Amino acid sequence: MKTKKIEEKIIKKFNKNSSEIRKFVNLFRNLVGILISFRFITLNLDFYSTIFKEFSNNRIHYITSHLVSTSFLFWIFLFWTIFFVYKKGNKENLSFNITFLIFIAISMSVDISRVFLESSPYFNDLVTSSQELAMRIGLIRVAYIFFSISLIFCMCNTKNFFLIAISILTFANSVMIWLDFDTNITAILRVIVGIMCILFYVYEIVTSNFMKKESNN
Repeated sequence: MKTKKIEEKIIKKFNKNSSEIRKFVNLFRNLVGILISFRFITLNLDFYSTIFKEFSNNRIHYITSHLVSTSFLFWIFLFWTIFFVYKKGNKENLSFNITFLIFIAISMSVDISRVFLESSPYFNDLVTSSQELAMRIGLIRVAYIFFSISLIFCMCNTKNFFLIAISILTFANSVMIWLDFDTNITAILRVIVGIMCILFYVYEIVTSNFMKKESNN
C-alpha cells in the first residue's frame, strides 16, 4: 500500500511538472550539442593545420579518428533536436528518420575512410593499386552526395535558415570529397557547419525559453 501511494505521488508530481522537465531536457540537449559542435570545430581546425604543418602518422590518425566519433555525436544531437522541434506526421517522421540514419551511416563511412587515407601510406598505395577498392570508396562518396541532396530537402521543410545553410554546406563538402579535395577546403566548410550548428542551438534556447516566457507575460 505504501509503495502504491509513493508511486501515485511521483506520477502526480511528474504530470504537474512534465512541461518543466521537457524544458530542462531540451536545454540540456542544446547545451551538450553546443559543446559537441565546439569539439567538432576544433578537430576540423586541427585537420586543416595538417596541410601546412608536418605531423606524424600517429598524430593524423588521432585527429581523424576522433573526428569520426565527434562527427557521429554531432549529427545525432542535431537530428535529435530537429526531430523534437519539428515533429510532423508519422509518415513524414519515418521518411525523415530513415534519410537521416542512412546519411549518418554513409557520413561515418566517409570519415572512416579518411582515417586510413590520411594516416596510412600503405592504405594509400593499396587504393592506387586496387581498382576495386578505389571503386568502393568512390561509390561511398557518390552515395554521400545523393543523401546530402536528400538532406537539403529535409532541412528545407523545417524552414530554418541555419539548418538549410548546414545542409547546403554539407552538400558542398560531399562534392569536394568526391572530387578528392578532402583537405583545407572541406575542413573550412565543416568549421562553418559547426558554427551554424552552434547558432541553431542558441536560437532554439532563446526561442524555447525566453520568447515563450515573454508571450506568456
